[in-house]
Amino acid sequence: MLSTTPPLPLVQARITQACVESTILFDCQARTWQVSETKKLQQFMDKTYRYIWSRKNQPPLMEMQQKGVNMQDVRNELGVKSVRIRIEKRCLERIGHIMRMEDTRMVKIVTLGWMEELESVPKMLGKKRKTRMYWKKLLREGGIDITRIGKITSNRREWKKIVRERMKHLDQW
Repeated sequence: MLSTTPPLPLVQARITQACVESTILFDCQARTWQVSETKKLQQFMDKTYRYIWSRKNQPPLMEMQQKGVNMQDVRNELGVKSVRIRIEKRCLERIGHIMRMEDTRMVKIVTLGWMEELESVPKMLGKKRKTRMYWKKLLREGGIDITRIGKITSNRREWKKIVRERMKHLDQW
């Protein structure tokens, strides 16, 4: 009888992705991420995935060099996604969730900068409404019309379909 369980490295990679990444990315949908932060997270996760992928008889980087494999090949073999793709997916899901809320909900008011009491507070230099700017950038990169975001996200199934298509595009790219 053949075993239907996947090989051990695949299981280890999925456990790592489920536990470690979900812990690291706990707040990724609620705050903006700098490129340097994403890069450091990706470096940490890649180091972990390299170790899981390797045969452990020599350093993983040397093994990768000998086999002519790059990090994307390792991620594909283990069946895991990059940190950037996972962050973007969670952010797009959060955008849809907040945009479907009633206009009177405090979360929507604060996130979109509609709170008048905050306008009188002096802003610190360099501090802007980064969440909105970050969301606009994500939507622009995804080819989603920012002016129609309320209408687009109102249909949950359609929004999930758009997010899925964006993730498929990023994965192929």
